Amino acid sequence: MVVTKWDVLVPFLLLASANIIILSCWTALAPLEFVRTPHSGTDSWNRVVSSTCGCRVGGNEGAGVPFLVALAVINLIAVLFANAQAY
Repeated sequence: MVVTKWDVLVPFLLLASANIIILSCWTALAPLEFVRTPHSGTDSWNRVVSSTCGCRVGGNEGAGVPFLVALAVINLIAVLFANAQAY
């Protein structure tokens, strides 16, 4: 059996579309926010010496979990399907 470009392109487009849809919903419904947290301690002029920063999910703490689970499930199924096809 010969593998055509459509045998590869259709699953790729489905997987890419599913990921784009989930990530777009995540961005619209629970966007990440940049947060900077200063450490204790200041210099001679009372300025903060160091801080920690990063992106966190805005709103409540568990808002990003459904999106992460959906992404993990879809991509894990894709990997398992690819391994079954390769076997």
